[in-house]
Amino acid sequence: MKYSYNLINSFLKEKISLEKIVNTITYHVGEVEYEKVGKDYCLSVDLPANRYADLGSHFGLAKDLCLILNICFVKKEEDKIKKTDKLKLEVKSKGCNAYFGTLFNKVSDFKTPDFIKEALVTCGLRPLNGLVDITNFVMLEYGQPMHVFDYDKLDTGIIVRDSKKEKFTTLDNREIDLDSSCMVVADFKDSLAIAGVKGGKKAEVDKNTQSIVLESANFDDHKIYLCSKKINLSTDASSLYVHDLSINLSKKATKRAIYLIKKYCGGSNLGANYFIKDVKEEKLVLNILKLNQFAGFDFEKKFVLNYLKKNDFDFSKINDNSFYVLIPEYRKDLKTEQDLYADIIRVYGFDSLPYSEPKVVMAFNKGNEYFDFKWLNQDIFVGLGFNEINTYAFLNDKDLKYVSSDIVELKNYLSEENKYMTPCLYIPMVKAVSFNYINFSKGKLFEIDKVFEKKDNLISQKDLLSFCVYDDKKNGKHDLILEAKGYISAWLEKLGISDDLVVYALSEKNDFEKENMCLDVLIDTDLIMKMYVLSDNLLNDYSIKTERKDVNCVVVECLIEKLFEKTKKEIEFSPIPRYQASIRDICLNVRKDLMVGDVYVLIRSLRLKYLEDIDLFDVYENDDNKNISFHLVFRASDHTLTTKEIEESMEKIYDLLNKNNIKIR
Repeated sequence: MKYSYNLINSFLKEKISLEKIVNTITYHVGEVEYEKVGKDYCLSVDLPANRYADLGSHFGLAKDLCLILNICFVKKEEDKIKKTDKLKLEVKSKGCNAYFGTLFNKVSDFKTPDFIKEALVTCGLRPLNGLVDITNFVMLEYGQPMHVFDYDKLDTGIIVRDSKKEKFTTLDNREIDLDSSCMVVADFKDSLAIAGVKGGKKAEVDKNTQSIVLESANFDDHKIYLCSKKINLSTDASSLYVHDLSINLSKKATKRAIYLIKKYCGGSNLGANYFIKDVKEEKLVLNILKLNQFAGFDFEKKFVLNYLKKNDFDFSKINDNSFYVLIPEYRKDLKTEQDLYADIIRVYGFDSLPYSEPKVVMAFNKGNEYFDFKWLNQDIFVGLGFNEINTYAFLNDKDLKYVSSDIVELKNYLSEENKYMTPCLYIPMVKAVSFNYINFSKGKLFEIDKVFEKKDNLISQKDLLSFCVYDDKKNGKHDLILEAKGYISAWLEKLGISDDLVVYALSEKNDFEKENMCLDVLIDTDLIMKMYVLSDNLLNDYSIKTERKDVNCVVVECLIEKLFEKTKKEIEFSPIPRYQASIRDICLNVRKDLMVGDVYVLIRSLRLKYLEDIDLFDVYENDDNKNISFHLVFRASDHTLTTKEIEESMEKIYDLLNKNNIKIR
């Protein structure tokens, strides 16, 4: 970002030397390079990306210098904005946050004052004519892009709308094809400017212009970024807008420009028509004790209060050490209490903080058990013959119909293929199968990666382990399910988890799980994994299953953190039972689609005191339904069970099964 040394000083009550300004900016804001331009100096400052809204102007940088150097700030002359209906204004695009259209008549062409010319040339801008130079000068002062239209060339008024499929001619006679990704400022007939990017030929100001519309607007940064990339056109205005400018800047810049135009153009201000969205300001808690802990240094309360006052932050006292602080909308960098603490330290000066020798406690490194656990799982799957893959953690619009959870959409995505953060691994896994099937007709893949979900506007991430088995055998879905279950058993055995604790239950919580047969894999009644038998529709969509290819695919997703907790449980040794077990057999007639695991979970949900184990010993299927038989093992640790105690438990089981329409044979 380029700044004029003389223009910065015009905002300061006392003139500061070039060396002092350069050093202050370097220590507190960012790196600076400077060069002499005529009687002035051009300062090139490497601003942090989140500071353009408040420091991307001479006004903002000078105000920050006043705060750091504890000197007084000089406010520039401004004029009032008066409302008028003489200019019709309609805002039809959601991407427009604010629009001020100020109407002037009897403006005359004039010679640009020398101080404006010098500031423009120093910052790399070319003086053109009086009106354009004033708008560019105000842009340098306040960081707010502005534009001027010839009012006499307009048809009725101003409309801000999304563009259509239309051709547009810019001020430099460049023909551009627009689509709905851009916004335009138009009259009631034609487009006048590509909003936030470039003005057009139709309402261009020339030497015969007498009435003008002064535009000062705020547009959605995301929309301007996409438009600029789409039409391959970057300007000074678009470079500012993409950094999410403050909505209130458009009003402040309008007041300043009205003053300058009236002073140097001799024009008559007929008033403004405007639109501005409500601004939401963040409220943070500033706790001085936490600030001191954060900095490792005790700040004086006087310094902290001076910081708040100099920044024009509204604040109220909670107690002696805490305050509610209302963060202005233009401070886009202050989102959390930690951001506020870091900015106070920045203003104080990192080089001014006292230093002390670090205290290091020598201790044996215990390592990270969870990290080691992930490495262990990688070794296990490699040992089972799987190939590890690393996929992109992004999805596109096509993938969304196979995702049921809330999606995290990227604000400035690099391409349409990388538009969303993935909340699952089965979609990236399917894409990997689609790529690998060209060379390998069957395979085993696995991956450990993070996925992202949004809940109540909060974004969370978690670790998933996913593995996939695919094969081109006809009618091989059943075989693949058994194969996947075999890998789960072998995997859990190596982790020391007994296969007796694992239950498979059919899940149909949403449309995706209904179409792609989904099995919940429970360990000791806790949901740890999901197994998906992918449907032909999904495989077709990713070009895996076609007329010439008959591929089946099973994907398993595991919550690796929950699995880690299962392996962390202490092993409890129980003595050999002193009393004999009692066994009751039960035979059930159920629907053919009902899983054995569902019945197991149903009986276990009773949490019967004396039910020790449930063993499946027979399954028989016919065309309509199936019969399943269990051994129910009852035992008490302190006495031999009586027939009455066992029968009471059996009655509870019978009642539950009857309520769920399961017939007892």
